[in-house]
Amino acid sequence: MNSSLGDHGEFSSSSFGGLEKTMRLPARRKISCVLPGNGNTGFYPIPPASTMKMMVLSFCSCLATCLLTLNFAVLSALPEPPFLAPRRGVARRWRRERFLERCQMRRLRLMELVAT
Repeated sequence: MNSSLGDHGEFSSSSFGGLEKTMRLPARRKISCVLPGNGNTGFYPIPPASTMKMMVLSFCSCLATCLLTLNFAVLSALPEPPFLAPRRGVARRWRRERFLERCQMRRLRLMELVAT
């Protein structure tokens, strides 16, 4: 091994800026793992990514359909809300009733005055 080589890289003076440390990429390691379906018993093969996407999409679609159906069922089971009369009509009716009460009170007072 060369004395100018370190654990992390090589010192080089070829650049314009002077001595700089150039990084070497770490060596690739072979990773040995047991993949299902390679002749090992007890493992099931992993479905391809497209199949997993379709399963997730199907699940989300079924869930959305169920929630929409539940929403429709609940809303159709509820009674209709009460119909509120227009506020203008309610205010007019209240004024009319109040006016008639005052008229009756005045008429009663006049009848008392006339009777005495």
